[in-house]
Amino acid sequence: MATAVHAGGLQKPPDVLMIIKNKALNKRVTINVGGFRHEVLWKTLARIPRSRLGKLQMATTHEDIMRLCDDYILLNNEYFFDRHPGAFSLILNFYRTGKLHLLEDICPIAFSDDLAYWEIDELYLEPCCQHKYHLRKEQLMEESRKEEEDMENRQQIETHFGDSYFGDKRRKLWDLVEKPNSSPYAKVFAVISIVFILLSTLALSLNTLPELNEKINATSEDAEVTFEDNPHLANIETVCIAWFTLEYALRFTSSPNKWNFFKAPLNVIDLTAILPFYVTIFLTASDTQVND
Repeated sequence: MATAVHAGGLQKPPDVLMIIKNKALNKRVTINVGGFRHEVLWKTLARIPRSRLGKLQMATTHEDIMRLCDDYILLNNEYFFDRHPGAFSLILNFYRTGKLHLLEDICPIAFSDDLAYWEIDELYLEPCCQHKYHLRKEQLMEESRKEEEDMENRQQIETHFGDSYFGDKRRKLWDLVEKPNSSPYAKVFAVISIVFILLSTLALSLNTLPELNEKINATSEDAEVTFEDNPHLANIETVCIAWFTLEYALRFTSSPNKWNFFKAPLNVIDLTAILPFYVTIFLTASDTQVND
C-alpha cells in the first residue's frame, strides 16, 4: 500500500494536494513493470489520455491511482504494475513516437491482452503490422479453440467409456481405428486403410475400360455382345469392401457415443459407400432364386 509519512511518524495514504504537488515537482516518472524500471516524462503519457498511463498522469487521488496500478511509492515517484515486461517497451515507444509496432517474437494473443490492459486500441497498430497481427492472432485463436474442443471431446470420451475392463478395451480399440498418432499399431492400421482406398479406387477406374471387361455372347454372330465386370477386379473390390465393412464395424463398436457416430457426415458417407455392394448381392441372389 502506498503511504506518506506525516508528523508523528504515522502512515496514511497521500492526500490530493500531496499527489498534485509531487507531480508538479517531478517532470519524470518511473514506471516499474514486472521489476523492470522505465523512466518517462509525465507529458509523454498525457499524449494518450484515454489509456491507462494517460489516466495515471491525470489521477489526483489515492483511490484513482490504485485503480490504475498495483502499488506506488509517491516519495520515489515510482508506480508498480504486476505485468510481464516483454511487450511494454513497444507500448512505451508508442507514447514516445506515436507509432505502434509488433515484433516477430511476441505472441499476438499476449500482445492483444497487453493492449487491452494498457487500454490502447488495436487500431493504433501501424499498417505494416496490422495484417500480420490479425492473421497470426486468428490462426492462434483457431488453434487454441481446436485444442479446447479436442480436450473437451477427450474428456467426454473418457466419461462415455467408463473405468470398466471392457470400457478400457473399447478405448484402446477406438484409439487404434480413430487416432493414427496414438500408437505405432494405429499408424499401421491407418496405412492399411489408405492402401485399400487406393486399391478400390484403382479397381473401379479400371473396370470402366471396355478392354478389361469380359464379353458375353461373343461367339454368336447374331447375339448382341454385352460386357461384364472383370472378375479379377471384382474380386479386388470385394476384398476392399470387406475391409471397409470390418473397419466401419470396429469403429461403430468402439465408439463412445453410437448415435453421434452414426449421424456424423463422414460416417454416413462411409456407410453409403458400403451398402450398395450388399444391396447388389442381395438383389442378384433374389433374382437367381426367382429364375430357379
